[in-house]
Amino acid sequence: MANPTPKKYSEVLQNSGRQQAQESRRVIEKVTFTRDTEVVAKLPQKRTRQYIYDLLTKVAFPFKNIESIVERRGGMVDFTCGTIHQAKLLSAALKKHQEVEFARLVNSEYTDVKLHWIPGRFPNQRIVEAIERFHGKVYESRILRDRHGVADGRRLYRVKTEDLKAYPIAPIVRLNDMMFLVEYSGQPVQCFLCKGFGHVRNDCPNAVTTPIECSPMANDIISPRQTDDKPLEDLINPEGTKQDEEQDAKTPAKNTNAGNVPHSKPSGNQR
Repeated sequence: MANPTPKKYSEVLQNSGRQQAQESRRVIEKVTFTRDTEVVAKLPQKRTRQYIYDLLTKVAFPFKNIESIVERRGGMVDFTCGTIHQAKLLSAALKKHQEVEFARLVNSEYTDVKLHWIPGRFPNQRIVEAIERFHGKVYESRILRDRHGVADGRRLYRVKTEDLKAYPIAPIVRLNDMMFLVEYSGQPVQCFLCKGFGHVRNDCPNAVTTPIECSPMANDIISPRQTDDKPLEDLINPEGTKQDEEQDAKTPAKNTNAGNVPHSKPSGNQR
């Protein structure tokens, strides 16, 4: 019996790496954890770690109740507390601080829906009625203001999270011929083709590929590549050759040897 061909060292490494990746993937799938004690807040982007500790001191929240602080992009910070009660206290304390744009529990029963580009005198009740008609009951509404106390076109509406999951709000909505921007945590992507949620236009299952038809004028354009090895003049005027022959017969022949006739030397009387 012939001995099996030994595997190359690269194949052995590739197979072992694939097995390790599969095993690590199984381990990751088994790991589960809850985020009931986490608070997410948006702070000013240009901040340091010491700024976060100073902020906790200003809101009078003890450091011993916090297990971890994770900084993310765009000024987003995740605080993990020891208990759910401590997480609720931290969320309420951060909401009262002026420099914190928003703070909420990660697994909260309610979600704050933020609308942008709203004129100052636009009736707030009109927006509440539209949200409650299509998406769910509004439990709280608030007009956001800047540090000078002037409304900046943003308004906040608190809706139940389960209602938003069942009836999500599009990122762009129209009301009274006006367009508003909508943002909230967990907002799904929307397809601008079928207006459905959960996918984008490039991955839309309802997209139909239609063949591109040439314009009728395209067949009238004469191209040298479509002449089947015939002169372009023959395609434009098929009888051009016969007309040229008749014209040549009527025209007297020119003396082609005129150029070979030597010039006579002028006499002395010619000047």
